[in-house]
Amino acid sequence: MNQNTQAKTTPFLFILIFAAILVAVGVASRIVLADSPNFKPVCALALFAGFYFNRFWLAGIVVALILVVSDLVLGGYEWQLMAAVYGSTLIAALLGLAIKNRQSGSAGFQLFGQFATASLAMSFAFFVLTNFAVWAFGGWYPSTLAGLADCYYAAIPFFRWTLVSDFVFSQALIAAYIVALGWVVKPNPVTSC
Repeated sequence: MNQNTQAKTTPFLFILIFAAILVAVGVASRIVLADSPNFKPVCALALFAGFYFNRFWLAGIVVALILVVSDLVLGGYEWQLMAAVYGSTLIAALLGLAIKNRQSGSAGFQLFGQFATASLAMSFAFFVLTNFAVWAFGGWYPSTLAGLADCYYAAIPFFRWTLVSDFVFSQALIAAYIVALGWVVKPNPVTSC
């Protein structure tokens, strides 16, 4: 293999390995933390994948693989609820893409605030969409406004864990990213695969 071919395949191989690591962490967290209500890094991983990868479709594949593989192990549920969970998680990846597109060589530490804001937005999106789906398709609540209010009210304890989880894991991921790129000492423009 000549040097040009090796230079072109090394980044692609790195991208595949990094994507596989994100998928493995996401799947393992959903399985290992199955009894932990909404305290998992899946949305934070989706946010980071949307931010990190140059191609959104790759972030989408990472999200889909995390959810599909772990759902195969954990067991499925109503397809409408699954669609709400999958769609909500893809919103997190879109937020990561939005952060990336707004970057213009700004200091890495600004990413903490952007990821904090995005984690709050993705937590609310997940809460609103998935609980609406539970109300509309789960059959657990009456199809009335009072039933919808009861559904959201019952989900508040889970929402607290979602907020904490999304914030903590997204901040940890961006911190690791900044340290890995050496931005702690010297700000650099965003560069990613």
